[in-house]
Amino acid sequence: EYLHYEYMRLIENRRTLSLTADDRSPEMQREIAESMWRFQHYRYRLLPTPSEEFFRSIQFPLGRNVFTPQPPLYFLASLLVSLVTRSMGVDTQLYVLRLFSVLLQVLTVLLAYQLARIIFDEENYRYLWLAAAGVVAFMPQYSFISSSYNNDNLAPPLITASLIALIQSWKNNGSYRWLLL
Repeated sequence: EYLHYEYMRLIENRRTLSLTADDRSPEMQREIAESMWRFQHYRYRLLPTPSEEFFRSIQFPLGRNVFTPQPPLYFLASLLVSLVTRSMGVDTQLYVLRLFSVLLQVLTVLLAYQLARIIFDEENYRYLWLAAAGVVAFMPQYSFISSSYNNDNLAPPLITASLIALIQSWKNNGSYRWLLL
């Protein structure tokens, strides 16, 4: 989560999508790492907790050289959300960004319900509509990931919406409008 947050902040600060490891900032990492220290990040990951003195001596606490470019759409969407929280601390910003991810999960549940309605279009299949939405809503790992700030959270609603468009196109004899969508 902290690396995704750093990535979003780097896009905001550097105003580019072409980021490299050289764009990483020790000041930004320190701010994020301080939040991790306050919430005992090491304890929850079952990692050995470094001493505070050692922790504060690390120049790049989130890493310096390892850097993987990410698909930017999630980060661009969350930049709009972060505009509201820009003046707040890292902790508050992350809470709001996590809520953004949860909203994407809720959207996915609604889209799953709609997808089931399209596939099972007779009224007597209503229980399948609810079951489809329920499976998505109560899947433990999906709920866990959806409660964190993580760019993986954008894929499920996009994929579900794409399936809706494809099936609608098929049901409408290859409607180019649905395929274009």
